[in-house]
Amino acid sequence: MMRLTKRHGHYLFNFNSIVKDFMEEYQNLEFMHDRVQQDVECATRNTEMIEKDVQNWLKDVSQVVNDIQKLKEEIEGKKTILGGWCPKWNLRYRLSRKVEEKRSIMSNLRESGKFDKVSYPITLPGIEFSAPKEFQLFKSTEPVFYQIIEALKDDEIHIIGLYGMGGAGKTTLAKAVGKKVKDEEIFDEVLTIVVSQASNFKSIQSDLAESLGMKLEEEGEEARAKRLYLRFMETKKKILIILDDVWKNFDLKSKIGLPFGNDLKGCKILLTTRRKNVCIGMRCQQRIPLNELDEGEGLSLLKKHAGIDDEFHPLNDVAIKVAKECKGLPLAIVTIGSALKEKGIDEWKLVFEKLKKSKLVDMCKDIDVDEDVYAILKVSYDYLEGKETKLCFLLCSLFPEDYEIPLEELAKCGMGLGLFSYADSIEQARSQLRVIVNKLKASCLLIDASDEELVKMHDVVRDVALGIASKGENSFMVKAGLGLTEWPKEEKHLEQYTAISLMANKLLVLPDHVVCPKLETLLLSQQYCHYRDYNIEVSNHFFQEMKALKNLTLSYVNLSSKSLKFLTGLKFLELIDCNLRDISSLKHLIRLEILSLRNSLFDEFPKELGALTELRLLDLRTFCQLKKLSSNVIQRFSQLEELYVGDCFDKWEDERTRVKGSNASLSEFKSLSKLVVLFLETNTKCLPKDFGFVCNKLLRYDISVNTYTDCHVSESRKKALTIKDIEAPSLITFKALSPTLEYLCLKEVTGCENILPSIDKGGLNKLNSLVLEDCKDLKCIIDTFQMQVPTPTFSNLVKLSLTRLNLLREICCGPCGKLQSLTNFKVRECKSLTCLFTLSLARSLVQLKSLELSDCESLKHLFMREEVDNDRGKEILSESNHVAIVLPNLEKLSIEKLPQLRCIWKGPTYHVNLKNLIDVKVRECKSLTYLFTLSHVRSLVQLKSLEVRGCENLEHLVITEEGDNVEGEDMQSNYDHYIQCTFLANLESLQINSCERLEYIFPISVARVLVKLQMLTIENAPQLKQVFFGDHGREEGDGKEIAVIEFAQLKVLKLYGLANIIRFCPENYHSSWPALEDFKMDRCSYLSTSFIAEVVAKVRNQEEVFC
Repeated sequence: MMRLTKRHGHYLFNFNSIVKDFMEEYQNLEFMHDRVQQDVECATRNTEMIEKDVQNWLKDVSQVVNDIQKLKEEIEGKKTILGGWCPKWNLRYRLSRKVEEKRSIMSNLRESGKFDKVSYPITLPGIEFSAPKEFQLFKSTEPVFYQIIEALKDDEIHIIGLYGMGGAGKTTLAKAVGKKVKDEEIFDEVLTIVVSQASNFKSIQSDLAESLGMKLEEEGEEARAKRLYLRFMETKKKILIILDDVWKNFDLKSKIGLPFGNDLKGCKILLTTRRKNVCIGMRCQQRIPLNELDEGEGLSLLKKHAGIDDEFHPLNDVAIKVAKECKGLPLAIVTIGSALKEKGIDEWKLVFEKLKKSKLVDMCKDIDVDEDVYAILKVSYDYLEGKETKLCFLLCSLFPEDYEIPLEELAKCGMGLGLFSYADSIEQARSQLRVIVNKLKASCLLIDASDEELVKMHDVVRDVALGIASKGENSFMVKAGLGLTEWPKEEKHLEQYTAISLMANKLLVLPDHVVCPKLETLLLSQQYCHYRDYNIEVSNHFFQEMKALKNLTLSYVNLSSKSLKFLTGLKFLELIDCNLRDISSLKHLIRLEILSLRNSLFDEFPKELGALTELRLLDLRTFCQLKKLSSNVIQRFSQLEELYVGDCFDKWEDERTRVKGSNASLSEFKSLSKLVVLFLETNTKCLPKDFGFVCNKLLRYDISVNTYTDCHVSESRKKALTIKDIEAPSLITFKALSPTLEYLCLKEVTGCENILPSIDKGGLNKLNSLVLEDCKDLKCIIDTFQMQVPTPTFSNLVKLSLTRLNLLREICCGPCGKLQSLTNFKVRECKSLTCLFTLSLARSLVQLKSLELSDCESLKHLFMREEVDNDRGKEILSESNHVAIVLPNLEKLSIEKLPQLRCIWKGPTYHVNLKNLIDVKVRECKSLTYLFTLSHVRSLVQLKSLEVRGCENLEHLVITEEGDNVEGEDMQSNYDHYIQCTFLANLESLQINSCERLEYIFPISVARVLVKLQMLTIENAPQLKQVFFGDHGREEGDGKEIAVIEFAQLKVLKLYGLANIIRFCPENYHSSWPALEDFKMDRCSYLSTSFIAEVVAKVRNQEEVFC
């Protein structure tokens, strides 16, 4: 009793201290929320999945913060004019108690928010194999192709070796095999791993793990191999692993982590190599040679790539001779044919004579390439037009084998060597490079990589390039990606070299100095280093005898800029992840045009660097904050075209104070008359009023104000603007960007009721991504009533994301709004939104692929026709009631926590087209009574996954048509009408959870169509009577005969919490489960024991069953 009285007294007499503790706890919770939110945003940018408990915690905190804001307002409202707290004892008691309860809740939240991690890597989808470009199966290669496939089908064969000389087409054939076995579902997954001559097993392990959706935490090669081995041993999938370009024997288990022999289970290995001995050493059970094409096939391939399709073409005779000299090697034939495309007979004859006269003496003895291949590719090189094209080809050989070469790196190196002498700007140099690269691709000397900003060189072509670069005016020493730990000892005489590449090694030490009087390019980037404490030390004399150097790239080195003072002719300097200390000595590099200091440590960008007046590109982006960027330095870079600052500097001078300080100000940018590329993060107070003058000239940009950028677009195409916490009138500063803007993100922008026309009257027709968050005054996206004349709007908008727009009521206000290019649409926490699309707007969504909606508490319909609105004069559509909402490309539909949603489609739906819909998720839509009408279902021919959770009022998955109450035999007859179609034939996964009013799933006739169903999970559906209900009009169900329904591919069946289920299928139906592996059941007390016995008797890997 005393304790109770004391607690009540505490509420009455300690109000101020209670409020103080409450405010401190609130502040601590805010700090923790911000830390977790930052971790979540970082993980999201890295495409990781956020842990469910973290998501729930953030939602709980958000809810508590909303409650606390109201409580704070209540407390503030009760202050007396004397500055004390409200003297009314009952009110004091009530507020104290409420505050104390909230403080306790916040304390518990703060304790539960101490997460070890907030995310986990998303399991990557299986690699989609596409047939290699220009793949052609010849009579001589067809037996090899099918021999490999038959061997892969043989349960006794686990590893197959395909061998043949370089350029014979092994990789292309292996990829074609991979495509074939994946398409025919012989294997569930096909993974290709390039081993190459310089085998980096740690990198191979990482590539393999990434393909499998794993993350290897272990550092050691052996430990990582063990982890991968366990993963393969546990998998139930059949996986084909193509090990491409193997040069030497190694142990699959200890080096990579691949099981061998019988341990492989359903997994198999196909390796390609130039050497039969490798197949023997790797214990390949089948060793299959790939020989050259015969003369006829070689001629056919040559003519195809040379564009000769006429049997009586005047070039036929010389083409026969050229094909013969190509020795049946596909790589050589394709290269020569592409080089001679659209050339005259004189060029053909000249090439033939060169091929005929090519001798072994022309070949570099130090490279592992067949003499015929070398001679043929050397002719292709000789035939390249222009010195620039040849030098660019040779520069590609400086990068490691199988490396994806960034075009940006090639462009910078080329600029340093004067490769683009006719280019007036860096952007023009990039354009000239792309022209050169396209020529090299057309000649088959370069090939496409994973991205359009990257390019690759076939390993055989690279070997030839290195052979060519071993002599003549360009002499290269290339030992890139070989795992070297020290400077090559055998290379003591370096005087003849014009380029040295030791990139992507593990160098621990560099010589004190080296003598390289002709050296123009030195690449020492991408050195492997765990920590900066182990960076390579560079002597102050290392560069002393490299006075001709023009290109220099370094990474993970400790470097005094004084050591670079000898390099007065240097044009391109890239220092990545380096410890630089003082960089003032860079002032001696007066010819420097490109300076990149990405992620390097230095405190200050000093005023001495204003001497670099030839600078055209400056990249200061780093993970650490610069303490000082000296004033009046940037404005001296009169030739500067590109400036990349990012978030490394946040001490720009405040433009509002107009007091000149020691740091740079953004006003200096006005002096940069040639600036066309700007990557910048800043804040409102640092923006000069006339910053629009700078924006007006920009061709590429990524500008963020009061926040960071989240635009993941290639830098070569980026035109992005991200703004937070600003008033709408201030956006006029960036008006000049509107015609070119491609990515726009606005957060917490106030005073803006619409985007168009308020932000831009021109329609933002270049924009392809629009992100809007927490813009509290926004009522619609497009307001056509405010437009003086009809204007095209968002004609290129591909992605639209709307989050926490509390006043948003509609996407488009008024007629004529269209989103014809939209493919991805996300809406979250827009509490005033009642309908997503009107009919006229929905009809424009012909490209929409993904639609995700969540936490919109007022949303009642996704699609509905316009209604008459006398106040605003909305257009009344003249179309009939059966006008279609056509969504021919929709692939993903996800709706979650829409408590007012009663139906997805409002109005007649006979022409709704969902033919490409693959994935449907419906969660916690408590008012939803059905998902689809039969007319919808008719078009669901591609649907693979259907998940329905927490829809407590859902009565049917499918109804005949909105407003119809057809049941029993009439309902079944409608199903019978549609069952003739192939709808749901591709359904692989059906998951239903917590749908309390659902009595049936599908009629039994639909079960016959579910031939690809692999997972069926039904949980917590207490009213469910049968999974498949009876066919009242069919003979099988009237007791005259027993019918069998086979679920041919069903592997997982789980039935939980189905209190009233009696049968799985109607009476007189038996079910067959030939593929079932996992059967679990719990709390299904009335389910037929004969059904349980039937399933248990046939399941392969029986788990425990609970009844």
